[in-house]
Amino acid sequence: MANDSGPEVKCPLCHRDNDSGSRFCVFCGSDISRVSSGADIQTNVNDQPSASLENEMLELRRWLSQLTQRVVSLESRLRDNRPIDVIETSHVQSAE
Repeated sequence: MANDSGPEVKCPLCHRDNDSGSRFCVFCGSDISRVSSGADIQTNVNDQPSASLENEMLELRRWLSQLTQRVVSLESRLRDNRPIDVIETSHVQSAE
């Protein structure tokens, strides 16, 4: 992901490179705000997310993982010239 924003940070979960200014891994969604890139990156210890935010981030990571698996499956089908089943789903949760 090389770009001119500075040194890169390796995600501790998926081990992919991210820009040093990123708070979350663009590939797996892990919090990389506390990972050092070799340069002194200061983090504020008062920036701890609340429990509800942690739960929401966990849910988003799961959703991202499911989407990633679906994309890999679709790419495989395209590569093998197999038909792709289109399933319409709603991504909006109803307020019940």
